[in-house]
Order: sequence, then C-alpha cells, then structure tokens
Amino acid sequence: MAYELGLSYPSRLAGVLALSTYFATAKTVKPSSANAGIPISVYHGTFDPMVPESLGVQSVEALKSMGFAPDYQTFPMEHSVCLEEVVDIGRFIQKHAL
Repeated sequence: MAYELGLSYPSRLAGVLALSTYFATAKTVKPSSANAGIPISVYHGTFDPMVPESLGVQSVEALKSMGFAPDYQTFPMEHSVCLEEVVDIGRFIQKHAL
C-alpha cells in the first residue's frame, strides 16, 4: 500500500518509507508526476518469515525500472523493527519531511 499510495498520490509528498513490505501493484500503478523523483527508503529484515527479503529486493528493482532511486537497507531481524532501523527512519524524516 505504501508504494501504491506514495507513487500515485496527486500532490507532492515528502517521501516513502517501506518497512518489510512488497510492491504488489508494481505492474499496474500509475505514478503521479507530482511525486516523480520522490525519496524512497526501503527497509527489510533478513530473517523475515512473513515477507521474504527477496520480495523487498524485487520491489527495489521494480522502483529502479520506473526511474526511482530507492535506498535499500536490511537488518538482522524478522518481521519487526529494531533500534538501528528506527534511528535510520528518524534520519530520513529529518532529511526529507521537516
């Protein structure tokens, strides 16, 4: 949902954070010109049993093929968050949203 909404939203957004997710609508999303070049950070756990990391990698590749330049980071965790990830999310928000 983060990808679909973030890329197709008709007004400019500060960025997209994608946490342990996948890009289910990569083949059907219609990106809005308002969010061309939007900053995107993708985070994924290397031991995620719910959304395998391979789906996160596929999402990043789909974004790249659409002309976006996502940042991709993994953390040694399951389908959760860790302190290092929270710190990085804070940096992203500081850089792009405030």
